[in-house]
Amino acid sequence: MIDERINLIAAVRSQQREAVQQALGQGEAVDQLVEGDRVTPLAVAAYQGNGAIAQLLLDAGANVNFSRQSDGLTPLMLAAGANQAEMIDLLCQAGAAVNARNEDDTTALMVAATRGHLEVVQRLLAAQADPNLSDRRGNTALLFAVQANHTALVQTLIAAGATVNATNQDGETPLIYAAEQGNLDILGFLLAAHPSPEQRGLALIAAAAEGQQEVVDLLLQNGANVNRKDEDGETALHYVAVEGYDAIAQLLLNAHADVNCQNTLGDTPLLLATLHQQEALVEQFIAAGANVNIRSQEETPLTLAVAQNNLSLVQTLLQAGADPNTRFPNSRTVLMYACDRGLNAIVQTLLTAGAALNLQDQAGATALMWSAHRGYLEIVHLLLAYPHLDLNLRNRGGYTALGLAQFNDYPEVVQTLKQRGAQP
Repeated sequence: MIDERINLIAAVRSQQREAVQQALGQGEAVDQLVEGDRVTPLAVAAYQGNGAIAQLLLDAGANVNFSRQSDGLTPLMLAAGANQAEMIDLLCQAGAAVNARNEDDTTALMVAATRGHLEVVQRLLAAQADPNLSDRRGNTALLFAVQANHTALVQTLIAAGATVNATNQDGETPLIYAAEQGNLDILGFLLAAHPSPEQRGLALIAAAAEGQQEVVDLLLQNGANVNRKDEDGETALHYVAVEGYDAIAQLLLNAHADVNCQNTLGDTPLLLATLHQQEALVEQFIAAGANVNIRSQEETPLTLAVAQNNLSLVQTLLQAGADPNTRFPNSRTVLMYACDRGLNAIVQTLLTAGAALNLQDQAGATALMWSAHRGYLEIVHLLLAYPHLDLNLRNRGGYTALGLAQFNDYPEVVQTLKQRGAQP
């Protein structure tokens, strides 16, 4: 009677120990590749966590470090990813290269750290896995553990000597990840490992940008540089200015953040807060000594507020000393702009603040000309209430305010100006 041949791969997959033993006895190749997956029977047993079958295969000469050609995956990596803790010991005792890398330079330790497999990580470390190896993007096991919010793993890796200052290709560090996520427990372990001053400062920026108030407070207490700049020249205060995190802003200001610090574009926190219409922050920054007449890319806080028709911000800035004759990049004053856009309330506010009536832009136009040109009768009346208004100035085209109103056919404006003695 002839024994029926047994397929080794099928026997391993079905976890039939006796069938595996019989297949090996029949001469089945121990390192044959599983069709499709292209891994060996040992890799399958490692993933399943079947130590008895794995031992049979190893005793039969299975290559414990066989790596899949397509991606470099080893039996140890598969066991680590599948949380097969006992299998880790078996494979390592059989000579598995604990620091072997796949095609992305990922190790078994990184695989286990990413998935939160604490016992696997502990066993790999006991087998001398290097916690400071990094993959192609510069990520370490600690970075993966922090990113995945695995607190116990972070503590374990730090105790094993993982560096807290590791930086990946994106400039991210364990401390930055923890700061962004607001994980105070992980942050505590990382801070206790003495990250560099540079990393503390960058983490502060990350925490502020994400609105992590408790993290910001903790980092400041641990010596983070409140005025540290990122690659764009922005500090934590710049980020909260955009997002409107007023409580965090106060923490930073209390820690002596530079309220007039400019980024690479020249923007200060006040400019950004005004641009994003963060009214509470604008008041905070002014109270902290922000320069209300700072100019960046030809814009000031007041030009930004007027352009957005934000009366409240305009009033706040003027009360804080903003120049009511501030000009836009096209040389128009804020009053001219408001007259051109029909912003009645802002026109009145600027006039009350002492805006000059007879200034001219690069085309020779005045505030009165802009309002007459647009036919804004109410604004014309607001301007005419000031006796020193010059009705007969001419622009470079030779037009007066009356001439522009006539040209654009605004009869009520024409009549009003004529009654005041305006010349065409």
